[in-house]
Amino acid sequence: GTKIDFYVITDFDGFIPLIDYFGGVSTTVEENVADGFSGCYLNAGVHHINGTQSLALSRARHGRSLYGGGAYARERQSAMLLVDLLLQKRSMVNSGNLANFLNTIGQFVWTNMSANQAARILPVLLSMNRNDITITTFRSWPQWFGNSSAVGYNVTEKNQFFNHIVSQ
Repeated sequence: GTKIDFYVITDFDGFIPLIDYFGGVSTTVEENVADGFSGCYLNAGVHHINGTQSLALSRARHGRSLYGGGAYARERQSAMLLVDLLLQKRSMVNSGNLANFLNTIGQFVWTNMSANQAARILPVLLSMNRNDITITTFRSWPQWFGNSSAVGYNVTEKNQFFNHIVSQ
């Protein structure tokens, strides 16, 4: 029931060229990752990675232990990677090139924002630093339905989580 005013969405096909358009991204990998399923093989540390490597890292869940492991580690790593991208590449856009910038990245993402709305949000995005961004989740756990995995959660806790976000 929470209204989301603005969104930007990409998918696996758009993620690689989006990251490559920005010239890659430097991100911190907090644990060694060796996931043959995603194709991600990175040691713990800071890495400058391209779109293909970014997607592999964002999909890596096998052998992960931090943040609850598995898909939880993948979610956290993906969020951190997107924060890194925002903070590192924000200088690529300004009010003078906003329309061209939006047309270019529009090849890789879908959004409900107009150029005019993006121009109003731009000063806030450009002024953000790492302390302005929090990655948070509500408590959940792995759950199986036959051979399919899912995420289980307490509905009351989930509702409290989103109500807190809405009230901010």
